[in-house]
Amino acid sequence: MISIIIKEIKHNFRDKRAITLMIAFPLLLMVILGVVFNGQFASNGIDFSGAKVIYSAKEDGNLHKGFKEFAHELEEMNIIFEQIENEDDAIKKIQDDLYTCYISLDENSKELNIYKNNKRNTTASFIEGMLATFVQRYNLVSQIIEVNPNSIDEIMNKDIKNDYVKIVSIDEKKQARAIDYYGITMLTLIIMYSVNAGIFSIQGEQTIKTGDRIIGTPINKYKVFLGKVLGAFAVTAIQISIVILFSTKILGVNWGNDIVTILIIIITQIIMCISIGVGIGFLVSSQEVGNGVISAIIPLLVFLGGGYYPLERIGSDLLFKISIISPIRWINDSIFNVIYLNDYKYVSSTVVFNIVISFVFLLLANMKYRRREEI
Repeated sequence: MISIIIKEIKHNFRDKRAITLMIAFPLLLMVILGVVFNGQFASNGIDFSGAKVIYSAKEDGNLHKGFKEFAHELEEMNIIFEQIENEDDAIKKIQDDLYTCYISLDENSKELNIYKNNKRNTTASFIEGMLATFVQRYNLVSQIIEVNPNSIDEIMNKDIKNDYVKIVSIDEKKQARAIDYYGITMLTLIIMYSVNAGIFSIQGEQTIKTGDRIIGTPINKYKVFLGKVLGAFAVTAIQISIVILFSTKILGVNWGNDIVTILIIIITQIIMCISIGVGIGFLVSSQEVGNGVISAIIPLLVFLGGGYYPLERIGSDLLFKISIISPIRWINDSIFNVIYLNDYKYVSSTVVFNIVISFVFLLLANMKYRRREEI
């Protein structure tokens, strides 16, 4: 298997044009798109002007009182809160893009439910994150009150409300600039083209007439697949590492404080793309056909994933519904949420999705490989 990995690395590095393109192309796009769209990305901190939230509370109580203080703090960040009685009307207003999100408070069950407007995903995710902080704070206060009920007046006193609901100011460096946005989206875009490396690892054997020889060897099939995937992965990982290093040190792209989580997402994306390429390599008749299919599909998936321009700024409900099919959407959202919102809720599902897709295409490749052996 080691020899297969080394062979794949050597074969890939022989194509200096492809290697150079995988490194230079995303960096060039980062610079061009970062300059072109620089004026459309905030540069002086986060501006939530125009963001409106509606909420309903079935009964007045400590939860409602605490929530009002929470809302007051966010109103200082230009987020408007309005109360509504009818929950159905509230949800319809969210669907009609009139509000950023709807929050439902239930005093009896002590539950808060949030309905987000996907067209305003960034602001809605920020509010959701701050709401989670409020809930944690409220739960802590509730436990204190259970132990010492006499402390409720002190805890709920307006003089210390800023301690009860504490909103930490956001550093403007945490706001994505155009170069930050395209630094990430152009990287995930170019990783998608590593599908071609997977196709080449299979179809390249047919081109140089070594495919039948490999089939005839006693080596286990899983070692062949693993060797090809790891070989193509090693080459892609080197290219992507150069892109990340250059974008960080030279272009100043913000990759956040948790680079480990970001790298896990990126690594699983690389594995997924190469596995897809290996699977396609067994399905198509030639490398040119495979590359043609990929060249037609990838730009569409990248567009739906907000790679060229944020979909939430386009404001199309249809596009948001369709974009769910794009793995790039989940990958980009996961990375941006980790960097700018400290939100990890999409990470596990994204990683699992990437691994599952990898497994499916490798399984498909194994079935086609077995048929070739039988023939």
